[in-house]
Amino acid sequence: VIPTAALSEMGFAYELHDDVMHLLLYSDRQGSHIDAGRTKLFSLRGVEGIEILHAEAADYYGSPIDLQVSKPTLPTGFELQQNYPNPFNPETQISLYLPEPTDWSLTIFNINGQLVRTYSGTAASGIITVTWDGTDQIGQTVATGVYLYRVDAGDFSNTKKMLLVK
Repeated sequence: VIPTAALSEMGFAYELHDDVMHLLLYSDRQGSHIDAGRTKLFSLRGVEGIEILHAEAADYYGSPIDLQVSKPTLPTGFELQQNYPNPFNPETQISLYLPEPTDWSLTIFNINGQLVRTYSGTAASGIITVTWDGTDQIGQTVATGVYLYRVDAGDFSNTKKMLLVK
């Protein structure tokens, strides 16, 4: 669960029970608020095929608030997202948006251009999220530093950098 800036004055907690995620957004301060209108509160990464079963909201005094839940749409173009969190320790997530079924590969290099780790697969259109745990191909923990990650999917290719801190 990745909160947006709209939740800067709010708290959140979540649990997963029997393949059902329970998410609570809250504040114990009377003056805290979320701006009315179309405000994105959070996003989910690393999950596929989710369905929102129930959503409700109430103000500080327990009065119900109208709530609208939007369903995600398929990506319209290839896109490599910046890893999150960045800097990171001990792990980070890297997401790739695929507008069509394709083979993809994610390659992580150290700042000297040496291969650190490779992930690959074939996927339907949607979002692929890879969690990198800061280890190399044989499972050894890598050093603190700047790393580059490159994605190739179909004719799309892009590279970004990330920072591992210990």
